[in-house]
Amino acid sequence: MSIDRLNQNRVRRDTIKLKNMSKEVSAVDKYEKIVAMWKQFHVNTSADIDLRLNNFRILFAYNSGKIENEAITYHDTREIFENGRILNFTGDPRAVFEQENQRLCYEFLKDKIAAKETLTVALIKEIHAILTSGTYDERRYIAQGERPGQFKKHDYVIGREEVGSLPEDVESDLHELLDELEEYKDRDILKIASYYHARFEYIHPFADGNGRVGRTSLNYYLMIQDHPPMIIFDEDKAGYYSALEAYDQSESLEAIYKFLRHEIEHTWEKTLERRLLVWGVGNVLMGDDAVGCEVVRLLNEREISATDCGTTPENYISTLKKNPPLTLLIVDAADMGLQPGEFGVITLDKLDAVFESSHGVPLSVLLAPFENSIEITVIGIQPLSLALGAPLSKTVANAARNIANLIVSGEWRAL
Repeated sequence: MSIDRLNQNRVRRDTIKLKNMSKEVSAVDKYEKIVAMWKQFHVNTSADIDLRLNNFRILFAYNSGKIENEAITYHDTREIFENGRILNFTGDPRAVFEQENQRLCYEFLKDKIAAKETLTVALIKEIHAILTSGTYDERRYIAQGERPGQFKKHDYVIGREEVGSLPEDVESDLHELLDELEEYKDRDILKIASYYHARFEYIHPFADGNGRVGRTSLNYYLMIQDHPPMIIFDEDKAGYYSALEAYDQSESLEAIYKFLRHEIEHTWEKTLERRLLVWGVGNVLMGDDAVGCEVVRLLNEREISATDCGTTPENYISTLKKNPPLTLLIVDAADMGLQPGEFGVITLDKLDAVFESSHGVPLSVLLAPFENSIEITVIGIQPLSLALGAPLSKTVANAARNIANLIVSGEWRAL
């Protein structure tokens, strides 16, 4: 059933249900905060994807595989992603093939995600070919002639409702589904994605690997719409199957929509808690060198956590080791040859050239061990005076307020 017919049949009931659902959460709830956080990441390149999905890709591969194959372990999955091999493995070889295929599929898709390439039938078949390479059993491959990257040749059904398109209808059903995604892409992205995933699994286009392909292509669609991807956790698979079954029975989207929204929150809630750490560096006894400390004061006034490191940021390095943030934002006075009060981002290789030596260990030395694991941004503000005992100048104080506002709004990333 198309999404148009679905909406015609249920528009009043869905409206009432969604209104009731909205009463359960605050106006700006966790899900909405996570979506806003993702958009602030500006994931536009393959490097951005690697940075933001460094741990996610492993957890996604592990859970997506584990849902259907109990032999898959987190340790083996991490070894494959990080080292390209597993030492002393004695289990089912299929588990290794499946997780190596997950790694290869991630590498294959990330450039396409960065380029926002449309999800197509051809791409879905490529995803399937990669994810199921070397994993078809003898019965499917030899007796039934099924192949990775090809639609099913036999009429397989799935679930209690025994759903699944006929082999001769699979391609046209997928084309219709993807056409609907394009038609409705400017609406509630997660609701459209929920419809896509439920309908894809209903069509059941392949002889094997439909779950893995469905979850991977679901995230692909979300990410090209600038929406955070999700992990469907193995521990939640009972709820997952129940939500899909609800769609199979009545074509209602409520259960799968609610479930996927929950998995988005489950996936990103810890990241939301540790996404940004702000350090203010400076000497409050030396005029405009106190500007970093002033930014921290302004943020704390607005109940936004920020740390005044004073002249000894080295004393706070342990925080980066124990609970590393996604992003470390440092604010300090810097002689950049600008007009007093002007500010800008300073790259790590230029830190020693522009910062005064009134602090302890140079920032470049302190931050070097974290360059590859934490996104580090340094905002420098041109001082007017660094005279001992001088107050913070009015011009630089105004700059501190402007920077605090940019941090609160998230617009500092555009600097």
